[in-house]
Amino acid sequence: MTTAPPVKLRRVRLAERPELDPLIDEHLAEAMKFRETQAGPTSSQDYEELALFWQERGRHPFFLTMGSERVGLALVREVLDEAVIEMAEFYVFPKHRRNGVGRAAMLKLWQRFPGSWRFQVNASNEGGRAFWPLCLEAHGATNIDVKDITAPDGARVEYTFDIPSMD
Repeated sequence: MTTAPPVKLRRVRLAERPELDPLIDEHLAEAMKFRETQAGPTSSQDYEELALFWQERGRHPFFLTMGSERVGLALVREVLDEAVIEMAEFYVFPKHRRNGVGRAAMLKLWQRFPGSWRFQVNASNEGGRAFWPLCLEAHGATNIDVKDITAPDGARVEYTFDIPSMD
């Protein structure tokens, strides 16, 4: 049995926004490769909702870390009026992929935020489409519903599911 990497979540403070922005830019540059049409933010500067992660209740920006090294980021949004949690952005730096970092990070997030979840992945993102079902299965997701949808940037796959409390 393989031991999960020692990934931790560290909340991004507002003063660290200048350190987060280039990582968001890197993530969005990669995400744009999977968009069918140009829609949505292309950089941290035109990501209008990004500032809300330090202004609105229910928004949680995290650096993913191993020791003192940043290995990714996660932006989690609690949609309070729908009682659902969304993964707004999730990004593991390419050099840390395929070694359990993403799954370990998701376990930490789901331990912190059990409940009903929803997120989408671009249909042409084969890596993401392979990653998410493995995570859901590994971490005991229930009531999983997967459907194809059309978003402003093209075809996506939407996952809705429940994560039980892991207490």
